[in-house]
Amino acid sequence: MRDKPPEYYQFTTGTTHSPRAHLLFPLFYTALRALSAVTFVEYPKGPVQPYILKYGEERRGAPYRWAQYNRRINPHHYDGIKEWLDATPAVHEWFYEPSSMLAPKKLPPIVAEAFGKLPVPHPYELASFKRGYIPLKTMCNPDVQLLRAYCFGMSVARLKHVTGETEPWVIRSMVEGVNLLCKEPCFQLWAVNIDWEKTPWPPQLEGGILKRLKFRHKLVLAPQYMNKKELLTLTESPLFWKLFGEGVFSPRKNKLRKGLKLGLVGAPHFGESA
Repeated sequence: MRDKPPEYYQFTTGTTHSPRAHLLFPLFYTALRALSAVTFVEYPKGPVQPYILKYGEERRGAPYRWAQYNRRINPHHYDGIKEWLDATPAVHEWFYEPSSMLAPKKLPPIVAEAFGKLPVPHPYELASFKRGYIPLKTMCNPDVQLLRAYCFGMSVARLKHVTGETEPWVIRSMVEGVNLLCKEPCFQLWAVNIDWEKTPWPPQLEGGILKRLKFRHKLVLAPQYMNKKELLTLTESPLFWKLFGEGVFSPRKNKLRKGLKLGLVGAPHFGESA
């Protein structure tokens, strides 16, 4: 594979970037929107999450008890990210807040209502769900990233400060982020959190026993292993949603949904001692 030019890893600060694989982590993406005395920041050739977590730990003067990340990071890249965040007041100040890097207990009511017929995922789950439940373009959408930044502990007031917009604008952006997520069939099946091992066959499923077994196996594993046609078999079925609304399908006993990347954000119960 041909090496990328150096400018490929450089991002301008104080702007909203278009969707890109390097911008999957919502805190990095959202922080780039804030005004900064540093004009460009270099993305490390590897995951950026450890650099953000290390910076937060240094600001608070103690490690996050819940954090799980490789602490062997490139000091050169860390110095660059540290210089950028130090020169970005709206983000730098946030790391000293008690809510920093802790998922809030709930979403703003207007945002939660936007999930409609879907059960509302906890902010901890929205911050932690893995890539694969939604397309990259949606994952990196500015509205989805803003919604997930809130789930990392950035309050509406803080996001207003970071983006330079008003609080109603921030709320509208978060609602639009929810709308985009809810359009994705894979996200819909993740959100309903059905225990497919204890649930009868979806009644609208046709075909022989082998086909039905394969379909059920994918549902048990996780919906991201299904192709779009298989996903739409359920999500576009009025009967499926009718039965779901009637409580026919068994919910998973584990309160947390599958497919979470743990150790990136603290759960609310950690509180200020996180």
